[in-house]
This record gives sequence, structure tokens and C-alpha cells, in this order.
Amino acid sequence: MALAFAALAVLALAVAGGCSQTAMIFPAPAQGREPAYPENLVRTRDATFLYFQGAKVVAYFHGNGEDLADSVPMVSLLRSLRAESGVDAGRVVLLGQSLGAGVATEMAKRGLGARMVLVSPFTSVADMARRMVPFFPASWVRHRFDTQSKAAAIGLPVLIVHGTEDEVVPFAMGEQLARSFPRAQLVPIPGGQHNDLLAMHAIPMREALSPFLKF
Repeated sequence: MALAFAALAVLALAVAGGCSQTAMIFPAPAQGREPAYPENLVRTRDATFLYFQGAKVVAYFHGNGEDLADSVPMVSLLRSLRAESGVDAGRVVLLGQSLGAGVATEMAKRGLGARMVLVSPFTSVADMARRMVPFFPASWVRHRFDTQSKAAAIGLPVLIVHGTEDEVVPFAMGEQLARSFPRAQLVPIPGGQHNDLLAMHAIPMREALSPFLKF
């Protein structure tokens, strides 16, 4: 009970502080690092991203607290898969990991992709908050990232990859989303946690992604 009241107090302060919610959901990395592929770095007024020219474009949306330097394992995996796939030009795959899954889902809702891959996705920020405080009001959430509410309207093929031992986002949320998207398939990664899928489970990740990206 004391823990619940403490969590409620922290969340209430975050809501009252306004910008505190933003800092919690979008924490800046402690120290920015140069991406491993500086020659592929593209900067615009509003964003910085890595671009690799090829027959297929995979738009990768990373999780919170990460920067482009943290995307090295995913970029390496996707580059190797792209080289093998040889798919038609102009096809876009939206790939979102953790918090980035919410961004990828919004892009899919806007019709900006042909397929979508969600890695360790949560249903919504409000649902995550309720894991700490069961009666947390959804109206208090400033950045909702509500993938669950958008799922039914997204008709493109969706692949959901989720570790069965995810200690941050429950595996059950991946299962729920797989039931909510009309054309989704769920690939459980046995023993996989939230941040070790590429480091410790690269082979099953590759086996999940490879056939899905060949279309």
C-alpha cells in the first residue's frame, strides 16, 4: 500500500509539473555519441536520422532514452536482411521498438507503410502507468502512444516480436496487440527480456524478421 501511494505521488508530481512527463517518456541520453555510420547521417531542421539507399526502406523508430548510436545492432541486422531480400523498390516497412512502436503505429495509421514490425510494444502509456497505479486516470497522460486504440483500423500486415520474460513491457501486451490488429502475427522470443533481444536472441530475431521482410 505504501508503495502504491508513493508511486501515485510521483506520478501526480509528474502531471503537475507538465514538462516532467515529457522528460520521463523522452529522457535524453546521458551523453550523445557519434553514430557508427556518420556517412549516412542526415540532419533536417526537426530530426536527425540514418539513411541507407536500397530497394526497400525500413523506417526504424527506437525506444526512449536511446540515440542513433544505440541503433547499431538493429541497423546491422536490417542491412543484412535487405541485401538478401531484393524486394521491389518503393516498399516501406515501419519498424518500431518499445516506445517507437507507438510512433510506427501512428505512421501506419496515416498510410505511410506497406508492412509493420513492432518489437516489445506496449498497448498505451496509460496502461503502463496503471501497472504502478491501477486507477491512474488516462486523461492525465500527456503523451498517450495509444497503439491499442489504433490497431483495429490498420489493415496492413503486422509482425509483433516480444520476449516472453520482458521485465518492462509485459508479454501479455504483445499478445493483446496481436489479437487487435486484423492481420497480425506474434512471434514470442522464449526467455527474451526488454533490452536483450538483439544481443542475446539474434538468431530467433533474424528468423522472425527474414520471411516477413520478403514481400
